[in-house]
Amino acid sequence: MGENAIIPVRIDLTVDINNVEESGLKIIHQVRPQWKDENILIKPFTAGITNKIIGYNLQSNTSYQMLLIRVYGQSTELFIDRQKEIDNMLLLHNAGCAPPLYAIFNNGLCYGFVVGQPLQWQQMSDAAVYQLTAKEVAKIHNISTIDQDIQPVLFDTLEKFLSLVPQSFDDPIKNQKFKTQCPNKSALIEEVKMLQDVLLKHDAPIVYCHNDLLCQNIVYNKQNESVTFIDYEYGGFNYAPYDIADHFCEFAGVDEVDYNRYPQKEFQLQWLSIYLQERAKLAGKDETITQSQIHQLYVQVNQFALASHYLWGIWSLIQAKNSLIDFDFLQYGITRFNEYYSKKALFLSLAS
Repeated sequence: MGENAIIPVRIDLTVDINNVEESGLKIIHQVRPQWKDENILIKPFTAGITNKIIGYNLQSNTSYQMLLIRVYGQSTELFIDRQKEIDNMLLLHNAGCAPPLYAIFNNGLCYGFVVGQPLQWQQMSDAAVYQLTAKEVAKIHNISTIDQDIQPVLFDTLEKFLSLVPQSFDDPIKNQKFKTQCPNKSALIEEVKMLQDVLLKHDAPIVYCHNDLLCQNIVYNKQNESVTFIDYEYGGFNYAPYDIADHFCEFAGVDEVDYNRYPQKEFQLQWLSIYLQERAKLAGKDETITQSQIHQLYVQVNQFALASHYLWGIWSLIQAKNSLIDFDFLQYGITRFNEYYSKKALFLSLAS
């Protein structure tokens, strides 16, 4: 992640989303013209639920030399600012937090591979892993905001997502489920307004955030004792407690969601203490983090968790309407909404 001088090339080609493995070679030929097809190994990655990702490498190369081709999911441009994503990747690479971006093509990107294994939900609470994760979150939250637009993206994103919520689904069974188990549009709007009124009172710090720290977006390199965050398509300046809250919500998993895995208070306080200590260290401050500071952040994080549930619940409705990826987005959205309403009173009752 030290190739700071790399400037991505723009390639006027479109990769066939139904045949990414073969079609993606057109991009590889441009980025690595010396690579011969007969020597290239192709490795599909299947963890993502937004895009399709394929790895390419020479048989003689190490994993560090692998290139990834990421093809954007169907209609994702409706709710993801792809130019902002490119800016995010360049910013994070220059800060030593992300691999280099080599090429931009019509419907995707080509970038470096991060060596390691994406986390499984079971690993997220392991002592070695969560301490590294807390410190890495502190590192990206410490990225300089000089000459940057530091307007938080949370409520602008929620407003954008609300404008894209489908009115109905063509499939009658799906539509019935949508109508009976999801909040209607007016309820969604009202709830977002309430969240905005409550959360803005915290005057939470605005920092650079990943905004999607689920387990598959955290790559753990056991040999190097490091974690690296990947997939910054939702990245941007945001409220620091939101980024942490969103990560804590992801302890529940994605394929088999279980919110009994949401971190207990004692674990959260340990995680937040490490995070705050690292933030102070990176800022060059020699100070002792107080229990009051930790508790205040704990309250903020759990209240911002409500915004995470609502944002991804609404996102899921949009994906259920548009995505071609084999994933039950509608059920996932219902699960997020249910957890929101289950925890709303408890989290809002927390006091700083």
